[in-house]
Amino acid sequence: MWGWALWLACAPPAPTPDPADCRLAPLPEGEVQARRIVCKEEILPGGEASPGDWLLENAQIRLAIRDASVSLTQLQGTGGTILDAALPTGTDALIEAIPEVGGSWFETAEVSAWEQDGAAGLLVRGTLPDGSTGEVGYALSSDAAVLELTGMDRLTIVPMTSSEVTGQAIETPTDGDWVLFSSDGAIEDLGGWVRWEAPSLLRIGDRRAVYQAQWPGGRFVQGQSDGTWIEVLDQDETVARFPVEDEHFSGWIPDTIDGVRAVADGAQDSPTRAARNGMELDVGAQGWISLFVSDADGEPLPATLVWNGVDYPWLPGDGALPVGAGLGSGQIQAGHGYDTVAIPEQIISDTVPLEVQLSRQVGDALLARTDVVGAPDPTERRSSDQILRNEAGAGVRYAILVAQDEIPRVSLTDRTAEWISAQAGSQSGGPYGAPMTWPWSTDTDAPAHGATPWHQLGPLDMLDVMTKAGSRRAVIDQGWSEDAGDPSLWGIEPEAYRIDHIDQLDAYVGLLQHWKPLTPVGPWTWIEDIRPEEASTTEAVRGIIAGRTTATTGPRLVLTVDGVGPGELLPASKLPAHRVTLRVEAASHRAPTHASLISDQGVIATWAFKGPGPVYLDTVVTIGPENWVLAATWSEDKPQVWAVSAPIWIGRP
Repeated sequence: MWGWALWLACAPPAPTPDPADCRLAPLPEGEVQARRIVCKEEILPGGEASPGDWLLENAQIRLAIRDASVSLTQLQGTGGTILDAALPTGTDALIEAIPEVGGSWFETAEVSAWEQDGAAGLLVRGTLPDGSTGEVGYALSSDAAVLELTGMDRLTIVPMTSSEVTGQAIETPTDGDWVLFSSDGAIEDLGGWVRWEAPSLLRIGDRRAVYQAQWPGGRFVQGQSDGTWIEVLDQDETVARFPVEDEHFSGWIPDTIDGVRAVADGAQDSPTRAARNGMELDVGAQGWISLFVSDADGEPLPATLVWNGVDYPWLPGDGALPVGAGLGSGQIQAGHGYDTVAIPEQIISDTVPLEVQLSRQVGDALLARTDVVGAPDPTERRSSDQILRNEAGAGVRYAILVAQDEIPRVSLTDRTAEWISAQAGSQSGGPYGAPMTWPWSTDTDAPAHGATPWHQLGPLDMLDVMTKAGSRRAVIDQGWSEDAGDPSLWGIEPEAYRIDHIDQLDAYVGLLQHWKPLTPVGPWTWIEDIRPEEASTTEAVRGIIAGRTTATTGPRLVLTVDGVGPGELLPASKLPAHRVTLRVEAASHRAPTHASLISDQGVIATWAFKGPGPVYLDTVVTIGPENWVLAATWSEDKPQVWAVSAPIWIGRP
């Protein structure tokens, strides 16, 4: 560790650059600087910094640090966080790195820069929520890709999408190369974000620079392989990896390791061998399934191959799936709208063709999800395209990608967009349930990209801000509705209510009793009257707003009263008797055993089913005037199987 804090005490502050000093070229070897960003051209390509933020760079790495304003990904706390990180001529490889002091971050702070004797840095002096003060420092020498850290107890990385954790490092693909981040602190992978406890340094750079800094006593190894990656193993764990390019590899490894091995999708790993120059590492037998799935009309159908317990989503036009060689079995499924076909146990060697036709088990309805977790949620770092490919392979045609107290970014390839549409939503992580609103776009000048600051608001004001005074749509849940108090006094009209389990039906019915026209949505949601060729974001949103849905874990309910379905208003009638029809559709593995007809007077009728096939009920029941009616279905054998239809209103609201 340098004595940079002592240098800071003796050194004059770095001068504030003039806009005329805008510097575009990377720094040459032997130079380092810390100063404010004075022009847009100095912002790292793809970065989210702005003029007025800070630049800390040498010939190996470039970093942008937020001025003391707001955090980019956090609702609370000021700036002083690392916004952007890149190789000298590369693109940004970081969303944000947030220090913690005593379990939190500064509420207010000042950032200052220093330069002295081949080193430069930034000092963040601030006040914590409890009123105490602290200092956090970042320092960089002129000849290393190592950022020295002081004053922090923890460092959290919010990575770019498609980043991967290997050993003690998180690796991020960029346009030019992989950028690695590793620390000397103990690593914790949250599934999306990554944390290091008690870090004193952060290594940032390409694979070679980071590995050489992490293992200065290591050595180079090179050889040949037909694999994709070479993994470095120590105590049976992968501590590093480097790519195979044109059947050659080279990389820096620790001096003492178990050995190295070659890996590739669809292939058996090579044996682990002692690392030596000129070695050959070839993967073992390969196994692929060349899949084609169609519907009953022979049209290509997105699906998922489940092989030996692993999901392989498939979209029409995809290549063969890398299931691996050897004995296996599985099934083909395309979500809740289709039957499932079992694939008997067999040996896979090289590429095996497989064609499957699936039968539709429900009628014209679109399958949607309103709570698909996306980055930069703390638990997710896959790209939106990766996530939504999986959803399309599971039969979903419309999705809302959500992040807790953040805003996901939705970007789809043309192939994925052909089968699924999506919008960005934001879900509150505060104490008032977990309401979600959509659609959102990001704001880099606001905390957490513009997510709602629930810590400053009560439940009603919070939802009003989340909906942007009604310009966004809202999905509430039981937690929020209970905290919000008397529904007649809300003064705000959410569009939908999320039911996560059939046990929450009573809470939903309670809101209908207050004449709240809330559309039910669930883990999955059937949206009625949308044929496959009509599927689009516009039609899906219209269906939710109109109340043409079934909240479900699989089954679809088609309910009518006197020929009128959910989303429509049945005129009040002086006749007490009404004709009710209910069709229950489900794939055999999601078939319910019972259904009930429910109104504001309670349960009107209940039926038990004898078989797994579609059930059609046609009956005449007595329903009082100015009421509502809905249907619910469930399974006594499988508690995870249930569905709740949207209500049909009779006379109002």
